[in-house]
Amino acid sequence: MNRRVINNLPPIGTLERFIQNRGGNCNQFYVGIAKDPESRLKDGHGVYNDDEFIYIDVENNAAARMIEKYFLDRGCDGGPSGGDEQTKTVYIYLKNPDTDP
Repeated sequence: MNRRVINNLPPIGTLERFIQNRGGNCNQFYVGIAKDPESRLKDGHGVYNDDEFIYIDVENNAAARMIEKYFLDRGCDGGPSGGDEQTKTVYIYLKNPDTDP
């Protein structure tokens, strides 16, 4: 299900709630940043509309990288090398046998 988020929670709180509502075990999730999250999720990771995912736009690239690092440090799968200096969208998905990883 496509979950582009606009709400009153801070971005980290929104993403933490997404993980908590799906069991709360960070190592079952992948975090990344992308300019075009829908394309990255589908073409890069094999995540489709029936999979569990979320993405959220943040104020700038520094914020996106800080949020990504926060979740990597908590145990989410992923790496800090995605995107470019224009990237300001953070995504997280629940890994399953059909996603990469």
